[in-house]
Amino acid sequence: MAKILALDIGTKRVGVAVSDADQTMAFPRETFAFGNKSAFLKRVKALVDEEKIGMIVLGLPLDENNEATEWSEKIQTLGMKLSGITELPVHFVDEFLTSREARAKIPLRRDRRKKGSDDSLAAQIILERYLKIG
Repeated sequence: MAKILALDIGTKRVGVAVSDADQTMAFPRETFAFGNKSAFLKRVKALVDEEKIGMIVLGLPLDENNEATEWSEKIQTLGMKLSGITELPVHFVDEFLTSREARAKIPLRRDRRKKGSDDSLAAQIILERYLKIG
């Protein structure tokens, strides 16, 4: 099996998580800035090649009523672009409350204040939800 890449895409940052090759565990990776779409797409393509990814999972920001938002439509559009560039399937997972859950996992107060310290943990939670191991 190939690894799975999960992304928690925000307006300023992108959290990254990757599964193991057996797709049984999820590991948080780096967080990077979400500047422009072109740079984002290149960065993800590079991750796909480096990590030998076989599938991408994106967090889909639905509201508390499980309905689409303006941001979720943008994420779906990015997912289609990612699928075209990487030639990989892209799946979406409801990311409702993943950032809150990620913040709860960070034990030290000073670590919680670091910008983006919870983004990759949120991506890990999204991937765990997809793998149903969380």
